[in-house]
Amino acid sequence: MGSPDADRDRVSGTLKHSDSALEYSRAGIFEWRLPFDRIVIVGEFTISSLGDDYFFLFVTPIGECFQASFYALGQEACLAALSERFGSVLEPALCNSTDLKSRVLWPAALLGQPLLEPIITRPAGFLARMAYGLGLHPGNVHLSVPVRTHLGLSIPTHAA
Repeated sequence: MGSPDADRDRVSGTLKHSDSALEYSRAGIFEWRLPFDRIVIVGEFTISSLGDDYFFLFVTPIGECFQASFYALGQEACLAALSERFGSVLEPALCNSTDLKSRVLWPAALLGQPLLEPIITRPAGFLARMAYGLGLHPGNVHLSVPVRTHLGLSIPTHAA
């Protein structure tokens, strides 16, 4: 049987920081590295899941998204490092959410705004419509309008 930290890394990963970047790995496998100077938005989101259901999202100027589990080893130290670097306390606030919710933690101009929003599509076919009506549909999301506007990205339109 593994140690609690090894089990936590296997499931939720490890988030580390250096003087210049964040790094995320899971089960000892490198996932991504993101220099601090490329982070323009930090947010949090929750989903309905049997596994990890709470995540941080780090967004670059061109809308690239880097995700790390809220439950990752080292996340507290990384949030403290980001808070110091950005001069603003990053305070997660979605701990009790069990559905899709999201909010921006930084920058202050977007604080509390939705980070993500669902992509609404009309299901095709009888079974897909029934599943949709029962809430059994994929949780497709994209960056919210306030976030996309802040980044200067186009706002997608979707037919309902």
